[in-house]
Amino acid sequence: MLGILALILPLDLASTLSPIILAITVVLLSAKSHSKEKIIAFFIGSLIIGIFVTILGYNLGQKALMGDKHSEPSYMVDLLIGAFFILFAIKSFFSKERKTHPREDESGKKILKWFLFGIIVSITNFDALFLNLTAAKEVAIAEGITQIVKFFLLCMNLFFFTLPITFPILMYLLFPVVANRVLAKVNNFLLKYGKYIIAVLFFIFGLIFLYRGLAIFS
Repeated sequence: MLGILALILPLDLASTLSPIILAITVVLLSAKSHSKEKIIAFFIGSLIIGIFVTILGYNLGQKALMGDKHSEPSYMVDLLIGAFFILFAIKSFFSKERKTHPREDESGKKILKWFLFGIIVSITNFDALFLNLTAAKEVAIAEGITQIVKFFLLCMNLFFFTLPITFPILMYLLFPVVANRVLAKVNNFLLKYGKYIIAVLFFIFGLIFLYRGLAIFS
């Protein structure tokens, strides 16, 4: 249990570094009209993507278990994931952070638009998608834990995937006076340094998976 937690918890925590989604959430929460409907629709859209990616990652892990966890295909998957993470780390380091500014003055009746926007923004949030997918795969192939524990770990993956939305909501509910100021500082920090943190984390995870995959040659 501690072993799988030590592996997937850093993956889950890294998936929360999504300044674009955080910024959109703050804008929606501070909107003058229909803010509740908008943020709920945006959250549901993101949640659907999170569920889909979690199920996909778990199924990939289950397919790996149909053979031998230490078989050649399993090692090849780890090699591919490791190589991909290293390449993504390099890309993240040199990329420019996207800036999205949803307009606040649009009609609040177009809730479907915000639902679809939640889907689109989440499905293009590649770093969080890859991290969540990998974490779900690791849960599937984990040994020595029950199905109930695996279900709990998958729910934890989903919780962290949606945290850039749920955290601001909780902040506005519990601390409405300071929420805007605190979240603005958090978002500015992520916009400035988030890509470097993501690059370092992807590089570390890439080395871990490459090391596991290279065991095929031992």
